[in-house]
Amino acid sequence: MTDRGVPPLSVKGVCLDGSGRALVCRNWRRGWELPGGRPRLGEGLAACLVREIREETGFEVEVGELVAGEPFEVLPARWVDIVIYGCRPAGGGPGVPVASEEHAQVGFRAVEQLGASLPDGYREAVLA
Repeated sequence: MTDRGVPPLSVKGVCLDGSGRALVCRNWRRGWELPGGRPRLGEGLAACLVREIREETGFEVEVGELVAGEPFEVLPARWVDIVIYGCRPAGGGPGVPVASEEHAQVGFRAVEQLGASLPDGYREAVLA
């Protein structure tokens, strides 16, 4: 929570390749998550998402429609308001994502193969 009692906001993206696999990032806690992050002051949500996915994966995307938006417990008793948009690869299709220092690994993965290491809220957004 912030000092005003309002959880921080994070914008995430669901980007699928031609096989229906989702672009995901493996964090240093060994869990998988959707790419994205927090907007900068005055930055729109779509611009934030494009920037964050580029920074985290080296991947260029176009932001589509809103998929989900809800409070999400990222760690026990630590809540973040998550807004998730559908995305599509920009510039003619996916290349090979490259992990930034922020993540241990990035890539396109089938949701079924990620098991419990992908939180339910993210799984539901990918399947939507």
